[in-house]
Amino acid sequence: MVKVVKFNIYKYRLPLQSEFRISFSATSYTEGLIVEAFDENGRKGYGESSPSSKIVGTTTDSALGIIRKIAGDILARDLSPWEAYKQISSSVIHNGDAKAAIEGAILDLYCQEINQPVYKCLGGYRDFFITDMTIGIKSLDETLMDVQKYLEEGFTQLKIKVGEGPEKDVAKIKAIRERFGYDFVLRVDANQGWTFKRALKIAKELEKYEIELIEQPLKYWDLRGIKALRNQTSIPIAVDESVHTAIDAINIIREDVADVINIKIMKAGGILEGLKISLLSESAGIKNMIGCMLETRLGITMAAHLVGLTENIVYIDLDSDLSLRQDPVKGGVEHLGGGKRKIPNKPGFGVVIDKSQLQLVETIEQGRASEYF
Repeated sequence: MVKVVKFNIYKYRLPLQSEFRISFSATSYTEGLIVEAFDENGRKGYGESSPSSKIVGTTTDSALGIIRKIAGDILARDLSPWEAYKQISSSVIHNGDAKAAIEGAILDLYCQEINQPVYKCLGGYRDFFITDMTIGIKSLDETLMDVQKYLEEGFTQLKIKVGEGPEKDVAKIKAIRERFGYDFVLRVDANQGWTFKRALKIAKELEKYEIELIEQPLKYWDLRGIKALRNQTSIPIAVDESVHTAIDAINIIREDVADVINIKIMKAGGILEGLKISLLSESAGIKNMIGCMLETRLGITMAAHLVGLTENIVYIDLDSDLSLRQDPVKGGVEHLGGGKRKIPNKPGFGVVIDKSQLQLVETIEQGRASEYF
């Protein structure tokens, strides 16, 4: 059981190494919140919120308000992880990133008390995995330079963001394969950027280039279109924005829409809801991918512990921290190079936070809340 007696909420705004562009947005920085929870013994647990107005429907300011509400609901209560999950889930609908931040801090505290890493504490089995590296929408020359760079660094799996139209999207993949060959995994992600006609044309063209999967080709709500596309191409289809929670996953499974369901804990509301999605998917014979927003290493560490819990997550895209110019989070999941990542055998998430890179915006204790902005 965990009893949280105090929360500190910190804001971060961190530069990326270069602009990151997808089909519907572009940014040169990432902004979010880190929650610090204290238990009765003075231990500290951490969780992260990485908002996205166009995917989760949240901003940093709105996430702060939701975190404030959830924190007030669970403050000074003795809760197990699953009791906390139920309380957090029932506090508000949607707002997955805010829920994930609170849940993460509680799981961190709980597993520190048991003296085990989170994934082991919850019954997991693996501490090593390989992630892909994502390349945003760039010019063809810039894309080829990035592919060369990451292959030279030892990455064996790459994900290419697309959504510029049939000619540019196909030409980019064709150029990658012609220059660098087929000795590495290649995935593409349209982030809802295609119409059905465009998606079918592009998918047919891409079949010759050994694409492992196409992620979210159509709008998140167009399940009929995604299913129709899946039935007309040999490339596996993954859904991302179409699935936030286990309820969404049930709809995908029931309607036989996709081959792969992408889990993001910032959409789902935390590790435990992500685990539910994975167990449902596994029961239905559907594999999982796990992805990220633009989290620091804390959010990536949280997601990594979900990877450690289930063998059904076979496609891994946990790389956002590798794109930051600076990261206030030390420890946590390690990057050994070339996409190889290892969860350390440390209690909880095993992270250390450099608060000099953060702004304290609020403290919540029983009977009072203090704002610092």
